[in-house]
Amino acid sequence: MTGISTAFLPLGRPRRIVFLLVLLWIGMTMGTLFLRPVILAGEQKILSEAWWAWQTLDWFDTRNFGITGIIQLTWLITGVAEWSARLIIPVIGLLTLWPLVAITRSLWPDEPKLPLIVGIMWFGSGAYVIYTGLISQDLLVIFLVLLLIQNQLVLAAGYTNQAYRFIKSFLILLMVFIFSGLYGLVLSLIPVLMASWVHVDRLHMKHKTYLRFTGILYILAILLGSFIILIAAGNQIWSKYLSVAADIKDALIRDAVMLPFVLFPWLWWPRLWRFFRKQPHFWYQRPIIYMTLSALGVIGAIFFRPTQHFSVLMPIVPFLAVVAAKACSLLQDRQRDFHALIPSLFLILFGIIAFLLNMIPLAHVDVVFFEMIGTGLPLWLDGFSWASGFILLGGGYILAQISPRRFMSQISQLAFLPFIWGTAINIEFYFSLNKFFDTQITAKNIAERQRQGQTIAVMGSYNYQFDLSARLRVPLPALLSVQQAVDWSTNNPQGLVIMYYDGGPFLAAVPERVAWGGQYQIIFWSSAKIFATKGAVLNNYR
Repeated sequence: MTGISTAFLPLGRPRRIVFLLVLLWIGMTMGTLFLRPVILAGEQKILSEAWWAWQTLDWFDTRNFGITGIIQLTWLITGVAEWSARLIIPVIGLLTLWPLVAITRSLWPDEPKLPLIVGIMWFGSGAYVIYTGLISQDLLVIFLVLLLIQNQLVLAAGYTNQAYRFIKSFLILLMVFIFSGLYGLVLSLIPVLMASWVHVDRLHMKHKTYLRFTGILYILAILLGSFIILIAAGNQIWSKYLSVAADIKDALIRDAVMLPFVLFPWLWWPRLWRFFRKQPHFWYQRPIIYMTLSALGVIGAIFFRPTQHFSVLMPIVPFLAVVAAKACSLLQDRQRDFHALIPSLFLILFGIIAFLLNMIPLAHVDVVFFEMIGTGLPLWLDGFSWASGFILLGGGYILAQISPRRFMSQISQLAFLPFIWGTAINIEFYFSLNKFFDTQITAKNIAERQRQGQTIAVMGSYNYQFDLSARLRVPLPALLSVQQAVDWSTNNPQGLVIMYYDGGPFLAAVPERVAWGGQYQIIFWSSAKIFATKGAVLNNYR
């Protein structure tokens, strides 16, 4: 009783909870697809890698061949399209509910409400809102790891069909290893090894027997996975799976700053923290220890993380969602109070900031900022409209005033806070920010110039921002220094160099074209001007 039907069985009872989960998923998915363009260089790089692999029919000629392979399979059905590629991650995010609910039922089989709460906390978290719209392998690896853990819990319980469960775990672990290398293996190691320990009922496999099975499982997956990777992608594929100390430090600092947003609103909920403070024995339960150690094991996997993962702490969230859901299931209905006031202050604060951006002239602030640190404010700050302010202030204030008595209604109320936050951002893109981040017009201009025979290069590092959008047939070369750009201009007198510029007040000449590029401006320089100024026009490139 741990298959897909059983995993979703409790979700069929309270229809309003099912409706809430569907609303949260559809709202965020459709808002992201239709209101926001692809804005991150990492997303554009993955899409372009899929594009080049699609043209060469080489599915393994990429460092993200897990997600790019799925993208190409999708394109076999829909044709080459950004919307179908961007829909993959929300679908995978939805599928994560299956193993997550099954794991919860396996740990607490006698609590039918608990899987509902886990689903609300997962879909209603800042992590899901932020990362379900980003094209990366993060959610794919998380889904496979959760699926592996769920299958191992069943295997450790000692039910029938153990051979089938072993083969299934082997295939899942093989995919985890091929898609994410040692990172995925380390990520799954603690919850897999402890799967037989967590079972406290009489029916379970002996721990030594289970560890023997698990050791064979990992050895076979590593051997076969290494053979497949070396044959398909070559030795260079391993370089991305061992992070250096500087990369780890930068990732941890970045994610420490993001953690309040990733764990929003549950990290900000005073009632949950009061429960943890007043119920210290809660942490002594075997399933809670199991989930807590699994979350801590994510930190050890950071040393093997793929370089293009957006968040190194994202895999912690499903484990913490189970712990928080169990705590919430023990909450009692209470008298009405404004329990959502502190989490709602998050939305109200950002709503006030959005209003201030429309009231304060940013030109003077930008000059002061440039003089202080040598770079200007992001150009898109001047593009905020009144819409996000009204949505965040209004939505946050209304939700702060609602004071239901039942704990399930309180949890559902909090789950709408990230939904409102994500919706406000998506609507803001639709009304005003798209012109700063959407590079479709620039990409089409590049494609047209290439078709006319003009050679084009990019100044600085290039993350393939235009390749898929422009349907380029020839990659754009990256010029990594001013001297290299001058030499390239000498050899390509009719060429064009694209440069990202931070919007500073000084340019050595008048550019051929200026467009928005997110935080920076996209400037087109002709080879003639680069050669004539000896590369001075390329100063302050980004």
